[in-house]
Amino acid sequence: MPNWQVKFDEEMLKQAAQQIQVDWTAIKYIGGFENVVYSFPKDDHEFILRVSHQSHQELEMVISELDFMDHLAKHGVQLAPPIPFQDGSLVQALVKDQERFMICVMEKAPGGHVNASDPYWGTELFEQWGEVTGRMHALALQYERPETVLARPHQGKLEFDFANFGTVEQQLFEKLLQINDRINQLPRNREGYVLCHRDLHPGNFFVHEGQITVFDFDDCGYDYMVHDIAIAVYYSTIFGDWRKPEVEQSRTSSLAAAMLTSFMKGYNREYSLDNKWLEELPLFIEKRRLELVLLLFQEFSESQREQDREWLARNIHDALNDIACLEL
Repeated sequence: MPNWQVKFDEEMLKQAAQQIQVDWTAIKYIGGFENVVYSFPKDDHEFILRVSHQSHQELEMVISELDFMDHLAKHGVQLAPPIPFQDGSLVQALVKDQERFMICVMEKAPGGHVNASDPYWGTELFEQWGEVTGRMHALALQYERPETVLARPHQGKLEFDFANFGTVEQQLFEKLLQINDRINQLPRNREGYVLCHRDLHPGNFFVHEGQITVFDFDDCGYDYMVHDIAIAVYYSTIFGDWRKPEVEQSRTSSLAAAMLTSFMKGYNREYSLDNKWLEELPLFIEKRRLELVLLLFQEFSESQREQDREWLARNIHDALNDIACLEL
């Protein structure tokens, strides 16, 4: 647990409760990584209280994230919308020991996570996943950022602990740099490069009675639209079930092709992306594969689960030998 999460103690929680006008004992801890998330009831509805620290995102970046979410919600995207505080703002800052904590409130998405073993998993879900992604892309083109709101970052970069990289990790990182160099040569035009969610995998939406509700725009930023499509294809194919990641290319290719067909059927109802961008899909899928191998390297190396170790070993070998995790 990061040190700042320890500092957000009972006293700070009581301050947050005053801001949202609820009894602090009604606020229940859900979990935390880059942010800390709580839930609380109010007026017969369930809400989320999210706490961020300045070391992760400054106040201005949280404001820009929530402003984009507000734009999408007001134009029909099924997401967990931010809820204004009494003064009309979408975020409040609390200060302790000269450190700034940002709090915001969102509606709690109904339902829960789904995976490949769930009855909702399949053609209709993938189509809806594509539809909501296409709608966000179309609305991003209409988004007019207020002058007082800072722009979100471009192509967010993952933070790696380079100092502790071993030889294999260094080799994988070199591969990732090569992929990024190729991506950076692509044109950044409005037809294919806009403000995107950037992380819309099954961990960042709930499903209730077949309806997707999107959340966690923490990583949103300017990027290639095809990046969002690659995220959907990669995670649904490789990690449809986190307990049993797929490794056989023949199977992943078959799953990916079927998923992409359904996804694009929904996507094309909301936005028409030139096919030239879809030709770059393998490049963005490989980028995500390399990022995830590096992020999970230590955890999966030491995992007690054979499936984790097998996935890591197979993907290290294939990535270093330019063998794709799936073919489209």
